[in-house]
Amino acid sequence: MRLRSLSVSDFGAIEQASVTFADGLNVLHGPNDLGKSTLAAAIRAALLLQHGSSAARPFIPWGTPRKPTVTLTFELDGRYWRVHKVFGTSSGGKSVLSWSNDGEQFSTEEEGRGVDGRLRQLLGWGLAAPGGRGGSHGFPKSFLATVLLGEQALPYRLLDQSLEADAEDTGKARLIEALQAMATDPLYQHVLEHAQARVDEAFTAKGKRSTRKGSPFERVTADIKQRRTASEELTRQVADSDAVVSRLGELSARRDAQLSTRAAAAERMAAVDEALAVVEARAALQAEVDAAEAALAEIERNRDEIAKLHASRREAEAAVPAGQATLEQAGAALEQARTLRDRTQAAVEALASGEDEASRTETHALRERLRTLDEAATALEDTRARIEAWAQAEAAAATATEALERATQTASASAAAVVEATAAVEQAGRRKDGLVDASRWAEAEALRGKLEALAAAERDAETARKAVGALRARAEALRTTLCEDFPDAAERQAMQGAWQALALAKAALGGGVRVSLDLTVPVVASSDGAPSRDVDPKGRLDADRAVVLELEGVGSINVEAGDPSAHAAADDAATAWAPHAQRLEALGLANVDALRAAATVRGETEAEAASLEREADVAEAGVQAPTAQARVELEQALAS
Repeated sequence: MRLRSLSVSDFGAIEQASVTFADGLNVLHGPNDLGKSTLAAAIRAALLLQHGSSAARPFIPWGTPRKPTVTLTFELDGRYWRVHKVFGTSSGGKSVLSWSNDGEQFSTEEEGRGVDGRLRQLLGWGLAAPGGRGGSHGFPKSFLATVLLGEQALPYRLLDQSLEADAEDTGKARLIEALQAMATDPLYQHVLEHAQARVDEAFTAKGKRSTRKGSPFERVTADIKQRRTASEELTRQVADSDAVVSRLGELSARRDAQLSTRAAAAERMAAVDEALAVVEARAALQAEVDAAEAALAEIERNRDEIAKLHASRREAEAAVPAGQATLEQAGAALEQARTLRDRTQAAVEALASGEDEASRTETHALRERLRTLDEAATALEDTRARIEAWAQAEAAAATATEALERATQTASASAAAVVEATAAVEQAGRRKDGLVDASRWAEAEALRGKLEALAAAERDAETARKAVGALRARAEALRTTLCEDFPDAAERQAMQGAWQALALAKAALGGGVRVSLDLTVPVVASSDGAPSRDVDPKGRLDADRAVVLELEGVGSINVEAGDPSAHAAADDAATAWAPHAQRLEALGLANVDALRAAATVRGETEAEAASLEREADVAEAGVQAPTAQARVELEQALAS
């Protein structure tokens, strides 16, 4: 069967269009919403849909009473056939089937309801005649009808069809005939052998799934197992994370409570320190009072000594006049004695030179008198020294009197200081009363020790927390290297499926394209993506998959291998793959293989980060015990 021409009017969004098909591959190309899919739907409706069916309502243009009209000409078994249909549920709908041997002069074959029965008989696609009980009133379904003229947007429905479900065996007979004709094609043989090799790889000789090593099902099973293990590991990690979050919440609550307890203890400790300061101030004041009292006692003793000094001064003052007279007399006597002594000494020396007895006797008497004079002079010297001592005693008395006056002034100041110190001590005592006694002072000291132990534990805990923070920072640094918008497992699986579907759809296009040219303008052509080159506008081009022709001053033509349904499926697969391709491009990945490798690296990085987090959790749990013990001891001390 070969399509020859198509004429469409008022069909969907197409007001008027005509297409003439040439031998070989025909390509409809253009921007979106131009009507390519609508033309394909028109061909499908002309061959399969009854003109009065309600399934034609989507083809009725909006806002116009005109009816969708399709005229399709095709060649089958050496004869030309033309089907003309006007779709409408009212009396305006009609169907006409005509035939021709030359494609110019047509004769009517069937009209009305008989057209669709005759078409289905001619096509041999396994479709039952329309009408009757159980007959289809919309688009009929069969394996070949779905394969050859399936809906463009629903290619997956091909998987729901089979020859066994056909209403007639004509589809199976037509397919067998086509396969027998293809059996002689080397390309078909190659594809068949390749497909059979893949089937043998996946299934046993009895048609059961192969589970041997390296088979597709074994690989899929291993992949499922690996993914299940990864899913279980992720589930466990999520549970661990939830437990860690819960534990951190509990620890935060305990930390807040302990901080409150610590604040209360700090307030009590401040009160204790204040009381301690009062006690220390009182002790210092008491020392000052004791020193002042000792000074007062010393002053009292000094007063007695001063009184004695006053008495001695008065006696000295009374004795000074007599002493001075005596001093004068003694001085005169001393001078006389010295003069007499000098004369006596001279006489003694004169007599000493004599040798008679009388001289010696007189000399002896003079020496005795000289000794008496020396004694008298010595006594006068002693008297003079006592008189000078009395004078010094008078000066000392004056000095003592001055010292007495100064001591009296100091005593007055000391007495005031004692009164002030006593008042301060009494005030400090009143402040201390009710705060600290001897037993509570010991408790305060013990409390201070507990608080210092808690502070030391907190410092150790802070050091450990810094280490924990470093571990968490490393884990966070690893996680920051991960793309936040990386596809999850479901999205990656969807990408893999879309990629495989696109590859299968492209493979289903088959191969072998020949383009014969008969043009009058220069032509530049490219085959299978090769660089463009100038070609003979009257020549012929061969390619495996595609040929692109650029006509000077006209435009370009893209010719691809494959029947329209395969292209439709490939277009659908490409459309489905497009957002995934954009997603990969945004991630900087070339293809699904790069995505798979990136997912593996990501998993390893996440595992390492999770390991660091667990290590941090263990370390954090290890530093809680000493701090908690110190807090418990402090709380017990406060409670007691």
